[in-house]
Amino acid sequence: MQIFAEGPGAGVDLYVDDVNVYIPTVTNLLTDGTFESQLGGWFTWGSGNLAVSNARAHGGAQSLAFTSRVGNGPIAHSLLGAVTPGKSYQVSMWTSIGGAASAQVNMTSAIGCDGADSYAWLANPVTVTDGSWVKLSGTLNVPNCNLTNLLVYAEGPGTGVDMYIDDAVVSP
Repeated sequence: MQIFAEGPGAGVDLYVDDVNVYIPTVTNLLTDGTFESQLGGWFTWGSGNLAVSNARAHGGAQSLAFTSRVGNGPIAHSLLGAVTPGKSYQVSMWTSIGGAASAQVNMTSAIGCDGADSYAWLANPVTVTDGSWVKLSGTLNVPNCNLTNLLVYAEGPGTGVDMYIDDAVVSP
């Protein structure tokens, strides 16, 4: 790898000073996206058991497991107060399933804006096989309005299929 400066033609001096090379840092607005210590602000409106688990993990030693699921309830997190209206954010999470050979999972946003609710996929459905991990990622465009609700959530398979998420990130 080379870094160089180019300038005007021959006979003109070129000076370079204070050159810095760095790896940009990713700011994660989710302080509870690795599940190494607790459930944090994650929740579901589905039936089953939502808990931190060491049964499998993408990174670290634990993930968030939604087991004994009845129906297709998601794993969700509210971003109200964490994001700014009118801004865009990169959202990602790793997901896995258990209890089925394969199933489709996706990532969705639910936005309440000036009294109207809208829902959109942040990541289209992808097929994940039992025990493997798939990264769901997309761009969340937060409308410039009075936000009354703002959720991101993983959803997918129905009754009897366990769902896991890990390493969730929301960054500007």
